[in-house]
Amino acid sequence: MKKTNDELDSIFDEKSLHRTLKKAKYIAFLRTVFTSALVVCFVIGVFVNGNNYFINTQGNKLAEQFIKENYVRMSPNTFTNTDTISTGILKGTIKSEVFKVIEDKVIPWGTEEITYDLLGNFNASFSTHSTIVNDTTMYHIPNGQREMLFYVPKYKYKLYANDFDMIKDYPNDKYMEMAISFDKNYTLKEVQKMLPTSAHQTWYWIDNYAK
Repeated sequence: MKKTNDELDSIFDEKSLHRTLKKAKYIAFLRTVFTSALVVCFVIGVFVNGNNYFINTQGNKLAEQFIKENYVRMSPNTFTNTDTISTGILKGTIKSEVFKVIEDKVIPWGTEEITYDLLGNFNASFSTHSTIVNDTTMYHIPNGQREMLFYVPKYKYKLYANDFDMIKDYPNDKYMEMAISFDKNYTLKEVQKMLPTSAHQTWYWIDNYAK
């Protein structure tokens, strides 16, 4: 039996409708994928920029805090240079170099690395430490420099380091870092009068033990 014209037109209309629906579904799928990709990229961009902003802000605050604390906490005449702040996901790392400055001589003193999170919690690690040889001698590792010792007047010690006899044998064209401890408390003006004019005072230990 031959199909009528109406039946043939119906068949072609169904095929055309099927192709149209399939094409529409494909376009809708691509539109959904494209929109989702834009949303994901936007969210990732906001997260990355927000993470970098808050981590760097927290890192800058901690870096300023550590530099101020190092003026008291670190060895005399040392300076901290914080030049690296790396950013991770919800955390960061601060790497600092510490130098000891004696007149115009700069001596590498060590490095410190501090990892911190968004809340300001941190862990610090240091590349340096002190090695005690005896009661009057202590060396700084890794550079091998001898460290200065200080004595608090109100306390008594078994031994006192006294290197004054070595000064006369020291070359006149060399710089020397010295630590001088006194037998009792003196005012700043009294100390300045006692020291020779050739001495360049750069660091003072203020007595805060009484309280």
